[in-house]
Order: sequence, then C-alpha cells, then structure tokens
Amino acid sequence: MLISIIIPVYNVEKYLEQCVMSFIMQIDNNKRGDVEIILVDDGSTDKSGRLCDELMKKYPNIIKSFHKKNEGLLMTRRYGYKVSRGMYIINCDSDDFVETNLLSSLSPFLDGINDVIIYNMYKYQEGRKSFYTKNVFGCKRKKTILKADCIKELFKSYDVTSLCCKAFKRSCLELEKDYSLFSNLNYGEDTLQSVEVYSNAQNIVYLNECLYNYRVQNGMTYKFREDYYWQFKQVLLEMKKNNLLLEIDNFEDLYSEKLWEIVARAITQSRYKLDYNKNENIQYLKKIRNDSEVQKYISNFYKIRKNLKRQYIFLLTLFIKKQYTLLWFFLYLRNKV
Repeated sequence: MLISIIIPVYNVEKYLEQCVMSFIMQIDNNKRGDVEIILVDDGSTDKSGRLCDELMKKYPNIIKSFHKKNEGLLMTRRYGYKVSRGMYIINCDSDDFVETNLLSSLSPFLDGINDVIIYNMYKYQEGRKSFYTKNVFGCKRKKTILKADCIKELFKSYDVTSLCCKAFKRSCLELEKDYSLFSNLNYGEDTLQSVEVYSNAQNIVYLNECLYNYRVQNGMTYKFREDYYWQFKQVLLEMKKNNLLLEIDNFEDLYSEKLWEIVARAITQSRYKLDYNKNENIQYLKKIRNDSEVQKYISNFYKIRKNLKRQYIFLLTLFIKKQYTLLWFFLYLRNKV
C-alpha cells in the first residue's frame, strides 16, 4: 500500500536533510516501493532546490523532486498532493522531522478502512522536546473519534488543526478544488484544508502517541501582520459554506468562539508593530471592530466568552465597548514590561 510523504520546501537548506532522513531511516529495503517522498521546491532562493535534486539522485526509488514558482505553502502542498500516488498521505514541514517509529506506529492503522489517523506532536526547541499535543481525546492509546467531535475540536483548539499531525486517505482530498483565491494565505491554511479532510472522512482514529517534532526556532521574534484578521476571516467564511459544519450542534457558538479568538490574537499581536503609533493602532482596531462579521457576533460574545482565555476576555470587552485608547494604553504597557 503506497504512502506519499509530502514535504513543501522553501529556503530550508539547514534543516532539509534532517527532515528527509528522518523518514528514509525508517524505510526497509524490501518496503521501499511502498513509500514515496515528494519534495516540492517552492522557488527557494538558497540551496534547498539543489539539495532536493541531490537527495533524489541518492534515493531515486523513494524521492521525487519537483520545482515550481513561489506560490506559498498552501499551493505547494496542493501541488504535492496532485503529483503523489499514495492511498495515504503524510505531511511534514521541511524544517521539522518525525520520530523514528512514525511509520511503524502508523502502519497497522493504514489498513484501507481508517480514513484519518491523528497523532500527537512534540515541540522541539534547542535540542529539547516537550509535549505540544497529547491526550487530545482522552488517555487511551487508540480511540475512534466521531467526525462531529473532531470538527468541534478543530474549532475549540489547535490540537487537531495541523496537517502534520495526521495521516489521511487521498480520497479525503478534493484535488480539483480551486484554492487560488487563498494562495496568499500566511495564516489559516492548515485550518482550511483540515476541514476538507475531516469533512470527507468516515472513519477517524486518534493515536495518542507523539510521532512528529515541530521545530521552534531559537530567538524567534513576534511580528505584526496587519492582515492577520482579514486572512483568517477568509478561512472562516469559506468554512461557513460547508453544509456539514452547519449541521453540527452549537455551530454558531463554536464559530463565534473561533472568530473572537482570532480577533483577540489580532489585537494582541498589534503591539509587536515596530512603529507603535497610537493613532495608527486605534485606526487598525476600529477597522476590525467595524467589520460586518465582527458586528454580527458581538451579542454572541457574551454567551461564549467564558470559553475564552481570561486575558482575551479583558481585551475583547474593551474592544467591543470601543475603549480604543484604554486598549492601546494597556498594550503599550505590555510592551514596556
């Protein structure tokens, strides 16, 4: 049974070989025809593209290398899906790597019956591992998950959002779906595609085992993205078109909770703007506050706020009451601490 491992590549020459070799070392010689590794170079400007070709020459029976113009992560993944041949697909970001037992642990579940197998992730920083996700659906090692419960978790947390925390059948993808409108996404692409995967799945299994290492770069800095809210809004509105989601109990509350979490994140990250000008920041907040989707769910905020983080409730209350100067001052003080 062929497994396709999709690795989008962009300017990761430092980590790419470790990523690829974390899979290669698990593939027995007599099973090399069962696994393919798809490297898709998204117009890298460093040596990553050349390294992809070198790895393919070294492991020609396993690795396939493709090169394309720069279009971003979402479109690069979709390209990889289309050129792959496997019944099951595993995603890995090219600066991350997997545990040595990933394939052996997943193998019993890639039986043609299970559509999606969700597993846990480690956070890897400065050579140290800590749990990034665990016990998402309880403490049992294996558990069958209802589709509705899986999608609810997708709205309530990020534990099942990443495409890199699941193996899934190729049939869960809508390969002909046009994602070109979302090619500019820097945020929310995993959410968008996870909804597609879960919606088309029937049998979902949770494997309570850490099999993936999500690398957190040392010295990473927080950045202000003025379009953070607007990009996520694109994703949320697309999700609302999915009839399956609309049938889930309390969908409006789940949607509202997700919307307000994103608004809170947009407010919080505004303090990372290098030129923290008061008037500009207030205009930024007003623009989001006046958005039709935000206004539509203001009344629902008071119903679901108990499910949000405490600091988010405080910020959002000021935001909803249009206390922009006070909100700006609070964020200003946070920057000084």
